[in-house]
Amino acid sequence: MEHLLYNPTPRGFRAEVRAAAIGPLAISDWASYEQHHGMCPPVSPRFPWLGHDHVGSSHYHQHETQFQPMSLAFHELYGPEWDFDEVFRSRDIRRAHTSLEEMDPSEATRRTAAFVQSWLFFGLLESIFARPIPTSYMVRTGSDGEAYLYTRTLPALLEAWARRLTVVEAEYRDVALRKARECAVQARSTLTTILDDLSETEYEAIFSELRKLILSFQCLISLLCEAIARHAEVCLHMEVGSFSAPPSFLTETASYSDLWVRKGWCRFVIASAEITMSPSLLKLVDAAGFASGSTDHELCTAEQCERNNIQAETYAQRHCPRSCRCHPFWKLDITQVRDVLDSGYIPVVRIHADGRSLELGGFHPNNKNKDYIAFSHVWADGLGSNTETGLPACQIRRLHRLAEKRTESGAWFWIDGLCVPKQKPYRAKAIELMYHTYENATGVIVLDEGCRKLSIKNSDLEIGWSIFASGWFGRLWTYQEGFIPPWVDVELSDGLISLYNVIQNLYKLYTDRKANPFPAVFVRDLVAVLQKARPLDLHHRKRPWVRRLVDLFNAMTRRRTSRPDDQISALGLFLELEIKDLLRLEGEDRWKAFYLKLERIPWTVVFDQRPKMQASSFTWAPSTWISSGKDLWLHYDEELADITNEGLKVTLTALILDETSPTNPSGMVIQAGQELYEVSRSNEFMASNFQHFNIVFVRYFKHEQPRGALQRNSSILMRVGLGLRSTTTEVRLQHEFSGGWEIRTLVQFEEILDSTPNILRGRWETLQWCIA
Repeated sequence: MEHLLYNPTPRGFRAEVRAAAIGPLAISDWASYEQHHGMCPPVSPRFPWLGHDHVGSSHYHQHETQFQPMSLAFHELYGPEWDFDEVFRSRDIRRAHTSLEEMDPSEATRRTAAFVQSWLFFGLLESIFARPIPTSYMVRTGSDGEAYLYTRTLPALLEAWARRLTVVEAEYRDVALRKARECAVQARSTLTTILDDLSETEYEAIFSELRKLILSFQCLISLLCEAIARHAEVCLHMEVGSFSAPPSFLTETASYSDLWVRKGWCRFVIASAEITMSPSLLKLVDAAGFASGSTDHELCTAEQCERNNIQAETYAQRHCPRSCRCHPFWKLDITQVRDVLDSGYIPVVRIHADGRSLELGGFHPNNKNKDYIAFSHVWADGLGSNTETGLPACQIRRLHRLAEKRTESGAWFWIDGLCVPKQKPYRAKAIELMYHTYENATGVIVLDEGCRKLSIKNSDLEIGWSIFASGWFGRLWTYQEGFIPPWVDVELSDGLISLYNVIQNLYKLYTDRKANPFPAVFVRDLVAVLQKARPLDLHHRKRPWVRRLVDLFNAMTRRRTSRPDDQISALGLFLELEIKDLLRLEGEDRWKAFYLKLERIPWTVVFDQRPKMQASSFTWAPSTWISSGKDLWLHYDEELADITNEGLKVTLTALILDETSPTNPSGMVIQAGQELYEVSRSNEFMASNFQHFNIVFVRYFKHEQPRGALQRNSSILMRVGLGLRSTTTEVRLQHEFSGGWEIRTLVQFEEILDSTPNILRGRWETLQWCIA
């Protein structure tokens, strides 16, 4: 894992890249190498090198000048005499290789695991770089005398290869990068397949030790595959993880999550990170020792942060510092606050000149000369309250000091604990003004217990990660509070830091190619998630309405609220919809009215994994936008569908079968012209009730066709939906978009035609559809 934390100077890295390009790659003395190229301490956990005879299995060690296609070199030419199929047929590990036949089963198991390790590590690297790579280049002896895999040289090796490609024609370069990406994905898939096969009931007891050994280095192989794939994607300027179903890198996720929990992390944050971040970034965060900022997460689950779910009957405000016991609470005159709200003004507050009471003010939403700070926080940190109850004087003085720093005069500020009454209808009036409250503020200061433990001296990566992991980032209402205002600062222990600057600096880290490309390539995930709350586009508030809709839908991933009914209020305010009539409705009637007010939405919402509505003509529609994380993001460049009482209407190109066919989860081969496709179903999904189909819907961008999207991502599984219409003229159809169906392009055309008896026939056709 050293490649994740290796931090050379640009000059030192250039020298290391030159050394990798010129060769030889063998390193006989690591101490001497570090004298020339700088130190890089080993990173825990370490992965023992099991000692396979790599040179004996390597094609390029024996035929250095005989270039072979990447996939062939990896699958067929590394250790070709090893036979795993025979192992499963005979249930005898010694049948894997002739050298194991007379060996003790335990030693044969260890040597088989050593081959798998060497094949998926050095075999993968050699197939991509097309040159021999001695084990000494990436194996280092530890202080305990044991040999360990050591990835400090991986960045230089990848960069030397990428620079070698810059001198060839662009078309060849792009093909090589795509093949490298595919090879890395195939290697990861091979690892998963081996582990899955070893886990089958009939083999579990026989090969349990082999599976245990492979699991011991699975994490490193997965990280290597991801490093190669991400590096290629950056060189290709690809959208990372475009539409392919996200594969599981780590089958030891549960135990790894438990390790984070023991370190004080919230299970909900961990689960959210596993869904939205790359495994490499998570390993980096762990190895770098980033600490959990907040406490009290013992009862949290992967679906819920219980710390943030406050109970009104037991809730108590906190003092600052906690040892303070100032009394009584300071509060505004409720009658005066009601008068301000009745007049349509935004109530604001500051400490009176006498220093012992509060002064109430008000700004009209259209007043362009407003100067006040709006505070954004979560109630779990102890600042929750209402006008009638008030807040501790110690907290108000803290807020006053912060407002003084960021206002030109007056130190006016707004916080819900003082400016939102508990009484009806005044709570609703204050909430209706919420969007304008944050939009018109001079700026917003985020108050979060975890972030407040950091210093402005911490790295942007640690601050950015801590914001993502904060209680503030995971709540429903705080989305608009971070998105809408002119600027957003985050309170740290020793000052304020601009959220925009943090994200911008992380983006610069991602685009900076002067030194080690890692961890920069993995920072993209964090930037993408943070940008949902605070885009780098300075004119994001003026984005077209549809873009704001897409941003909002995606931003609801893993957000939570103690009041589920607040969803329509929050969504409606952000999208500037008139929702008063909607709030008088209940259940699905409210959601149906909400969708009809939207009028249009990207058609790919049908693929989303959130719970769907049961109402006729709206079974395509999520019944909640608060997501457990099993969703697929919408994109700006996707066809818009009209939302009607009859269903979701959209014109799309789909793969239409000549005849209706039964579904077969294990795989169905479809021929359309000169292309062959395989449609299958992921095992991670529950059994499907969809028995027959005659349409396949592929997700694709507006500027392309689904056929082109499949060709661009050949050999990579892409999520699809199945449809069934009873006549050729019917546009309304039965459908299943959430059943885990996937498609891939098959490349061995003639061979598959000869060996597959039941090939379905179909064609690509553009029609208007009504998805009800």
